[in-house]
Amino acid sequence: MKTLIEDYIYNVTKRLPEKMRTDIEEELYVTILDMIDGNLEDENQVKSVLTELGSPKVLALKYKDKPESLISSLYYETYLLYLKFSLAVGGILGFLIGSLIYILYSEKAIYEKILKSLCMGTILMFIGFILAFTVVTCVFAVVDRIELTKTQWQLDKMTHKPSHDKLHISKEKSLRRVSISLVLGIIGTILISVGKLGIKDSSGIFYPVFNKQLTPVFITLFILCLIAGLMTSYAKIKTGTWNLTTTILSTVYMVMMTICTIAFLAQPNLIPEGFIITLAHKFSFDETLFQNIFSGFIISSSIVLALIAALLIGKRWYLIIKYK
Repeated sequence: MKTLIEDYIYNVTKRLPEKMRTDIEEELYVTILDMIDGNLEDENQVKSVLTELGSPKVLALKYKDKPESLISSLYYETYLLYLKFSLAVGGILGFLIGSLIYILYSEKAIYEKILKSLCMGTILMFIGFILAFTVVTCVFAVVDRIELTKTQWQLDKMTHKPSHDKLHISKEKSLRRVSISLVLGIIGTILISVGKLGIKDSSGIFYPVFNKQLTPVFITLFILCLIAGLMTSYAKIKTGTWNLTTTILSTVYMVMMTICTIAFLAQPNLIPEGFIITLAHKFSFDETLFQNIFSGFIISSSIVLALIAALLIGKRWYLIIKYK
């Protein structure tokens, strides 16, 4: 029954400031042991004592002195949890949507496109913050006023104390990801710069898949992403656990890599027009239709890539907000 007691104490102390947690944890553990006369084997007695102590949410309030606010103290910690997560998700989605729209529909040069997409993404990120704050605050204010969720506390509904594995960072995985990124970057550079991969038309003219003139652009973006990836991996390996610093670095790296990838894919001259036309003739497609299909594929791939990045970043922020 020690695990059940630890879960209960965790559900109390996670709602307290970090500087208070250790002392309260020790105090609660001693109190519970005294109440069960040190008998950890009697499951019914342990459950009876924990039920007598009441909801961890209410018990945590006794250790804090908070003034009255729009959100009552009973729901304040839950409100903060949802607010932090919503701010992270709203900000990330706003940033990626703003950047994606500008990249896909702007005719500027790639470096100018990336810089201005960052500005547009930042603007929508703050709009996402405002929307997330407004929605979450209003919902909790209404729920608190009508007592929608004020149901009787149940012992079996407690959150389990998280294991260290949830926030542990594997050094091997971090090194493996950096190595894979490096290999893929080198392969991409070779494919673009060599220009041997392509197709010949009926007259024997060879059209490469990728425009060789974009090689410097690709190498520049690849080096920038590689540096960001190495810095992130170093921080992960050094700390060995997910914390605020490693999460921020990982977020910056993933956003940077996503924007650079989409910006490069959205280059109008990435794949030469001659290659697209020749390929359309090979498969008896209308040239205009084939170009539209190709453009649609680039746009849909960019959206999918942005969504995957948003989900991965959101998942990481959810864990760090919930367990830290």
